[in-house]
Amino acid sequence: MDLPYRSESFMAWYDQKLQKWSARVDLENKSATSDLTLDFYHYLKRNFKKSFSD
Repeated sequence: MDLPYRSESFMAWYDQKLQKWSARVDLENKSATSDLTLDFYHYLKRNFKKSFSD
């Protein structure tokens, strides 16, 4: 994912989403963790442009 800049508002948004998604991580299940990581990446890719397009 190409991030052209790291503004304060973006970092706050990202941190909020990361905290919410990390609560779902099951460290005992590597397959589920991998799936969740991929889902989070796709979520960020989809919503980054919506939230931070100029």
